[in-house]
Amino acid sequence: MGALFILVIIAATRIFIYAIAVFVSLGLTLIYLVALSGPLRLGKWYITPAEAKSFILRGVIGAATAPLLAVFVASIFGERIPSGAWIYIILGGYALASVGFDMLVQEEGGGQAVEYIPRQEDAALPPPASRPPQPPPFRFASWDDEENGR
Repeated sequence: MGALFILVIIAATRIFIYAIAVFVSLGLTLIYLVALSGPLRLGKWYITPAEAKSFILRGVIGAATAPLLAVFVASIFGERIPSGAWIYIILGGYALASVGFDMLVQEEGGGQAVEYIPRQEDAALPPPASRPPQPPPFRFASWDDEENGR
């Protein structure tokens, strides 16, 4: 009886973590969708359109590959995947690929936020320098150039 209780607690914890990951990934997806149209600043976060595109693309790739991986593993073990499980597999793949990859990259980078410094406008650049003097035009040597130089 005690072992069954522990298994139920472990399963409930995994379901809770899964639900939080999917909720966070879908919430961040909405934020990143807004950032696709232009840079977005939320407190210390600065999201560029390129970051937003890569976040969403990673999620879509994860959502597409998770069912393939599930079918592969199920065929190895000779199991059948219930038809109601596909949405959970797809959402889990999206969450794992988008948020999971960001967490992995942030962990490797030390987890420190990078301060964004906006680009200065071209007006702040110094004016271009004047043109350098042009070299004399090229001319081919003639047969008596060597004799004239001595």
